[in-house]
Amino acid sequence: MFDGGLLSIGELARASGLPVSALRFYDGARLLVPAQVDPRSGYRRYGPGQVAAARLLARLRRVGMPLADMRLLLAARDDRQLVGALVAEHLARLEAGLADARRELEHVVSETDPAVTTFRVAPTELRRALGAVTFALPSGTGSHAVPSAAEDSGVLDAVLFDVDGDRLTLVATDRYRLAVSSVPVTDRTGPDGRLPVPRAALPRLAELAGEHVAGRIDGAVMRLGELRLTAQPGQYPDYRQVTASVGGQRIPTDGAALRAMLTAGPLRSVPECSGPVAALGVDAAGTLAVLDADDAGFLTAVNRDFLLDAVAAAPAGQLVLDFAGPIHPLALRDPGDPASYSILMPVRLP
Repeated sequence: MFDGGLLSIGELARASGLPVSALRFYDGARLLVPAQVDPRSGYRRYGPGQVAAARLLARLRRVGMPLADMRLLLAARDDRQLVGALVAEHLARLEAGLADARRELEHVVSETDPAVTTFRVAPTELRRALGAVTFALPSGTGSHAVPSAAEDSGVLDAVLFDVDGDRLTLVATDRYRLAVSSVPVTDRTGPDGRLPVPRAALPRLAELAGEHVAGRIDGAVMRLGELRLTAQPGQYPDYRQVTASVGGQRIPTDGAALRAMLTAGPLRSVPECSGPVAALGVDAAGTLAVLDADDAGFLTAVNRDFLLDAVAAAPAGQLVLDFAGPIHPLALRDPGDPASYSILMPVRLP
């Protein structure tokens, strides 16, 4: 097609894939200046050597590279290091833009699908709540640690994410203890949603960054930012049945003092319990104490090791023990955060 002579703007457009309007724009921007411009007609003529530059500009235009970077790349196209850096920088912009577009389109789908739950949550708050409940996951050892596969099919080897109103509640349990921690959410749409996240996927929450991330529960899949989390198979138990049975006599205590008290005892062994049992109550002075079961101030008995785990997961300082009676669960609360607490099933003493 080329005879070594100059090319009209139409010929260069056909050879490069750039529209005539783009060639005129690049001339005005001094990015691809014609070899000649007829002073009378204004017709532009291009040299055969400009075809390669025009084709390069066409590629860069198709991927949306900014004009300033196109100018740099065109001027230094023999500098492989600079070209590589400019291309890598633009790829990063494209990937970020695609992620933004994906999130916006997911919101479009969510807002038109009444079955999808969407929200925004702070990653730092989410990780704090997760750290407060994971101690109650089944440990896989001991007679009180994990229910049989036939009973639960492994569903308890997960943390439940429960979006209800303007709160996201995280729950972990092995049926002998239960831990709950709640964080606020914003921009809620759709119904309340819940999804048990498998234990193996929980470390991925450390990847979440930023002040807030978008969350989305759609059936058996939850998205948090760029994370895609699939539900643990099975039906997670209704933890509210347990939390509703808690409440009664509240006794404040210091976390460190409680640990020392539980370590010193007295303790007892119960065949049905995997660990030492502590009988809790109030002594003659009306303060919390580890007692013998036949003492007048006895309130309830629990697995001592489970209670120590709950104390370790709670914030340091003042705590509150919530007693409802010897056959009801014991709750350990943080007075500064009423939405986070632990519950221990009582141990029946012989």
